[in-house]
Amino acid sequence: MHDKCTAPFDGVYELITCLKRKHVIVPLVTGKGERSCRITLKKIGLDGVFDKILTGSDTHPNKGELILSLLSEYSIRKEEFFYVGDAVSDLEACNAIGVTCLSAAWGQNNSLPELKIQNPQYTFESVSKLEGFLMVAVAGKSNTVDGK
Repeated sequence: MHDKCTAPFDGVYELITCLKRKHVIVPLVTGKGERSCRITLKKIGLDGVFDKILTGSDTHPNKGELILSLLSEYSIRKEEFFYVGDAVSDLEACNAIGVTCLSAAWGQNNSLPELKIQNPQYTFESVSKLEGFLMVAVAGKSNTVDGK
């Protein structure tokens, strides 16, 4: 699948760099394994962009654990943290640990109908709509965002 996606969605790189200019910590938390993640980031030109990269476990889903470790490491309160995910499983992982999931529902996201039902307030159908939300949030307080 690495040859099918050779660039991030339009606006993603610019959003990440804008957030970082505003001193927002932008880690990547993914269910992908480390090797696959590194290949993907290099292929789409996002290697070296994230402040920290945390990858999936071979034995169990671990996004919640990874997010909690970030909160601890950076001394961030749950209400100051946003996770950007594109799947219902991301929303479920965030709900289980009490952090806000911003649902990225652009591109060929087959989860869009379910995300709109389960996360109507925080489902974004374009990068620019997500960016608008985040710029307001960042202006109001310090936040941490996971880029995907």
